[in-house]
Amino acid sequence: MSYTLPSLPYAYDALEPHFDKQTMEIHHTNTTRPT
Repeated sequence: MSYTLPSLPYAYDALEPHFDKQTMEIHHTNTTRPT
């Protein structure tokens, strides 16, 4: 079964300085994958 990760409704850097761009990219692309 194919899974398509939906895009975020905001840019990865939109939450800076609270969350940096790299943290958002890692979290969104690695921790939201189905197992």
